[in-house]
Amino acid sequence: MNEIEIPRYVDSQHQFFFWELDEVVIIVSIIGLGMALDYLFSSMIPAFLVGWIFSRYKNGNLEGALVHMAYWFGLVGLNKHFPNGQTRRLIP
Repeated sequence: MNEIEIPRYVDSQHQFFFWELDEVVIIVSIIGLGMALDYLFSSMIPAFLVGWIFSRYKNGNLEGALVHMAYWFGLVGLNKHFPNGQTRRLIP
């Protein structure tokens, strides 16, 4: 039989080299924006700097920080009860 590696933490995010997936999304989107604006090489330093700052922020907080920030700024809905993150007070 072949040995199968069982993940230590089931809910851990996928890894891309030594970054987690949400950090890679931020880095790649900033580099992609730099490519679209024809500033590829000058966008790499800010991309890795923002990725490093986000990873430091994420290490001090709960998991799912990127989803929480996207909800807080109104980019995605949380569920059917809380569709808009820009609503700061829920008055029944």
